[in-house]
Amino acid sequence: MIHALTPDNYKNITKVSILDARDVFYPFKYVLQKRDIVFDEDLALVIYPMVEDIKYPATSKMTDAGVLRDYKIEISINNQLPETEAQLEAKMNRKVIVILHHNYGKIILGCNEMPLEYIYNDENTTNPQGDNGYVVTCRGNAYFTKVSL
Repeated sequence: MIHALTPDNYKNITKVSILDARDVFYPFKYVLQKRDIVFDEDLALVIYPMVEDIKYPATSKMTDAGVLRDYKIEISINNQLPETEAQLEAKMNRKVIVILHHNYGKIILGCNEMPLEYIYNDENTTNPQGDNGYVVTCRGNAYFTKVSL
C-alpha cells in the first residue's frame, strides 16, 4: 500500500499535541534529520479539533537547511468548562512545540532552539446561537518537517 503525503492529507488533523519546549528533547539537528519526536502524552496539552476548527497558514522562505515557515496556528475550542480553562492556562506564555497528527503521520512545528509562542483567548459571542469557547494560538518560525508512520 502506498500513501502519498500531499497537502490534502494535512487537512485531516485528528489531534494536536502542544508540548512545553522545556519538557521534551527535540533539538534542531533532529528537525534537519527529519527524526520523530518522543514525548510523554501526560505532559502535553492535547486537543481533538474538528476539521473546521483548526487553521495553520504559513509564509515560506527557502534556506540552506530547508523551508522555513512563519506559522500562526489557531485552534478553536467550543466549550468554556473550568477544566478546559485550567489546562489552557497551564501553558500560557510558554514556548512550545506543536505536533499536528493526521491520518498518515504527523507534522512537528518547532524545536528546542526555535519554539513557538503559545497564548489563548476567550472567544465569546453576543449571538445566543453562536459558540462560546477559546482560541489557542501558537506562532513562530519553524522548519517544515514531515514524519510518516
